[in-house]
Amino acid sequence: DIGRSRYNSRWIRQAYGENALKQIKDKPTICSGSTIGEAIAIEAYLRAMVQQFPDTHCTSVGCDQGFHNYLYYFDKLQMKEIKDIVVVE
Repeated sequence: DIGRSRYNSRWIRQAYGENALKQIKDKPTICSGSTIGEAIAIEAYLRAMVQQFPDTHCTSVGCDQGFHNYLYYFDKLQMKEIKDIVVVE
């Protein structure tokens, strides 16, 4: 779970605050290093990920993992270019 990992919880807390962490602390961590999809969907995903740096000002090593989980769990990837999101455990 995100809240059980000191790293993942720190990245969420630094980027989005304690309230965001509380909302997703019991959710499983989704690895940002294993993201695949059609080119148009990956481009939309990458644009959302890159936008998190200026939006959150989080520059710690690993913040991308926090961004990835935040975007997924807070439904920020619901856009026309991304038709389906499948998480494999």
